[in-house]
Amino acid sequence: MVTLKQLLAFPLYLTVVWLVWVLGHQLGLDAATHLLAALVLFAAAAWAWGRVQLRGGTRPWAGRSFAVVVVVIGLLVGWPKETPLPGTAAAAEGWQPWSEAAVDEARAAGRGVFVDFTAAWCVTCQVNKRLVLQTSKVEAAFRAHDVLRLQADWTQQDPAITAALARLGRSGVPVYVLYRPGGTAPELLPELLTTGVVLDALAALPQRP
Repeated sequence: MVTLKQLLAFPLYLTVVWLVWVLGHQLGLDAATHLLAALVLFAAAAWAWGRVQLRGGTRPWAGRSFAVVVVVIGLLVGWPKETPLPGTAAAAEGWQPWSEAAVDEARAAGRGVFVDFTAAWCVTCQVNKRLVLQTSKVEAAFRAHDVLRLQADWTQQDPAITAALARLGRSGVPVYVLYRPGGTAPELLPELLTTGVVLDALAALPQRP
């Protein structure tokens, strides 16, 4: 059981890595660096407190006071001070920022539109990007059908994107929408994408001449 307890610590470490990555997307590299420095200070405080517990001594208050002071410093260093960045889920090549105007303009011009409602903290969104949306086969299909690819970054819960999600009957991400040319209703794709699902949805669109 001791070995199992120690092994389970590693998924927690990976969770911390992911959370620091999300913070870096939301508040910038400096905020992530401050958080990492705070974690080092917390580790030092835990080390000092542990030594007092194990070794005792005539002045245990000194070690405990040191640990408390280090924790306070760590909180001051790691507390986020930066303003959230306006755009945080970096768009891959071929994708453009979402707007209602961009959707309407492309549809009026006879183009299909694929919208990826995403967020940096959404694990499912990141998996779908890497395993499906950014694969060569799917990207080739987007180009073949002249589909405008838009990314609606909801990392900071943009009110305009929240309203667009509400109109689609959704309250969170991921959401994937294919708008066909003209005035037809948008097609909602599953939250867990597969290459086949996306290719089948695109197959009904006219191909680029």
